[in-house]
Order: sequence, then structure tokens, then C-alpha cells
Amino acid sequence: TLNCTNRTILINRDTLTECTGTNISCVQSNNATVTITYNSMNQTQAFTNNNFGQTGIHVANAVASNMNLRIQYNRIRKMRNGIWVSRVNGAKITDNPAIDFLAGQPTSTTNPCIGIKLEEAHNALVRMNVISFPNTPSQPIHDEIFGLHITNCVNDTIVKNSFTRLGSAVFLKGTCNPALLACNNLTQCYYDFNFNYLNSFGSGVSLNDQITWGGPTAYYTTGNVFS
Repeated sequence: TLNCTNRTILINRDTLTECTGTNISCVQSNNATVTITYNSMNQTQAFTNNNFGQTGIHVANAVASNMNLRIQYNRIRKMRNGIWVSRVNGAKITDNPAIDFLAGQPTSTTNPCIGIKLEEAHNALVRMNVISFPNTPSQPIHDEIFGLHITNCVNDTIVKNSFTRLGSAVFLKGTCNPALLACNNLTQCYYDFNFNYLNSFGSGVSLNDQITWGGPTAYYTTGNVFS
């Protein structure tokens, strides 16, 4: 969908297989009510050069705008990006039971795998999503495989999600003040919480095996981390 301002949009119970590029896209729909629920997306081919399996669900506006956006109960299998929300206020991304990646998917810092990506998506609720990678990560991929990647988002709530075998389970970058991270389940991730530490920024200050701070803008990220 494109330029559906002030509309009501329902994308429900679709099955999408081997789609090129983005499976579901909703762009420039300011003040719309958008519900994306119970859809199934699956790939068998690895992402290469903007080809198969780039993104499962993409919702974006040119400037930060209010939307009644719900992305729930979707199964997004073997995409490079699962859910990508950009410049949407008040998004609810909840109860998606399977967001995962293809075994052997090539990754890099320029083409990372990301389960849920938020950019300038303020007041978002991310709850009860299950994100996993098939292989146990090693150090070089902590900036290539992300469960949740957040950039310049204010007042987001990240609770009760499950992250398994990821390079960085939760990555926050830029101005993310405040943010609530609570009651998430993190299993076999190289970094559980990563506050802006990427190889290109040099060494971070490692607090322990689960939480790392680093980078020139890390001090803009404040908030609370609960078990």
C-alpha cells in the first residue's frame, strides 16, 4: 500500500512464499489504522543483492507520524529483515511467534540479519515476539545478526520477548531516551544487550558477558534494564 493517509488497512491471513524484495509494504500512510495479522511468509533462498527474502513486513513514513499500527501473530521465516518499522509513532509489534533466518544466510555489516528493526519509532510496544537464528553466534557476527535493532527511538517498551542464538539480541543506537527493557528471555546470544558497540567504533567497555556499552553516541541511550 502507498499513500493511504487516514485510511483503514487490514492485511490478514495471507501466505507469501519466495517473494522478491519486500513481502508486505505499507508506506506513507500517516494517521491510518493498519492491522497486519496472522500472515505467513517463507523463503528457501538466501538473500543476495536485493533479491529473495529481503524484508517480511515494512511500514514507513517520510517523517515521524502517528499511526494505529498493529503487527501481530505473523510467522516470518528465513527473511533477512523480519519486521521493519520506520518513523511511526505508537506501533504495537506483539505476539509474532516465529521470526527466524535461513541457515547459511550470508551476513555482513552492510547486509545484516535483523528480526525487528525500529527507526525513529517512538512509543512503540514490542512484546512477546520470538526471534531466533539456527546457528550459535561467534564474535565476528555480533554486528551482523540482530534480534531487535533500535535507532533513535524514544520511550519504547521492550518486554517479554524471546531471543535465541543471535549476535546481539537487543541493539540500541543513537537517542533512545528513555527505553524500558524488561522480562526478556535471552538464550545463547553473543551479546544480550548491546548499546551501540560495533566493530567500526573501536573497543567497547564490556560490563560482563551479557551487556556491552560502546561507541561515540552510546551515552545518549539511557533507561532501565530488568531481568
